[in-house]
Amino acid sequence: MLFVGIDVSKDKLDYFLNNSIKGVVDNSIDGYEILVSIFKDK
Repeated sequence: MLFVGIDVSKDKLDYFLNNSIKGVVDNSIDGYEILVSIFKDK
């Protein structure tokens, strides 16, 4: 099972996957596409 947390702010998205993988992407279309690709790999 995959647990995902996303903290949304104006400029960035902080994400956490299963409390072990974490990172930051821009709050933009490119950032969303990066998040989707990360989630698909898990």
